This record gives sequence, structure tokens and C-alpha cells, in this order.
Amino acid sequence: MDKEFCVDYNSHDGMYTIKTKTGDKITAKDISTYGSDDYISALKDLGYKEVFYIPYYKDCVEEWNSSVVSAEKHLEFCKKSLKEAQENLDKVKSNPCGDWWYDCWTNSGY
Repeated sequence: MDKEFCVDYNSHDGMYTIKTKTGDKITAKDISTYGSDDYISALKDLGYKEVFYIPYYKDCVEEWNSSVVSAEKHLEFCKKSLKEAQENLDKVKSNPCGDWWYDCWTNSGY
């Protein structure tokens, strides 16, 4: 007889839903997020095999993918901004205006 369980880690009101399957019988129970580790441990001790709740992991993949895409966009923005700042610095270094503003800012220590 198959004995399996899965946990829906998408918390609702501080609870996880844990579904167990014994043969063809499926039951669901809401367990406090704080007590879920003990409950899961007990199921494993009773010989239940953990199977994984696909929507939870799908959500995780989507969330991390979104984070990576956002980080890549931000990195590209930073690279572009760095390049522009470096080009501007090079322009100012190679072609100072030569007036008293330039001397004021470079020679006075500011």
C-alpha cells in the first residue's frame, strides 16, 4: 500500500495544508506552520514518503526567475551608467575648460 504525503507551503492564516494518501484514500489537514515540522517528521516515522507539491515549486521558480530577470535588467542599467560616467570623466580629464572653475575644483582639493 502506498503511503505518501505532500505539504502545501503556501501559508494561509499561519497554516500549511498537509495531504496524505494511504492507498486510494486522500485526506487533507491544516497544520500550524510552527508545528508542521513535527507533523512531517511523524509522517516520515510512520513510513510515509514525501512527494512534492508542484504549484509551490512552480511559484518558487517563477519568483526566482522574476528576481533574476529584474537583477539582470538592473545590472545592465548599472553597466550603462558606469560606462557613461567613465566617458564623461574621460572627457573632463582630457578636455578641461581651463577657466577658473576648473582650477577651483581641481586645485583647491574639492
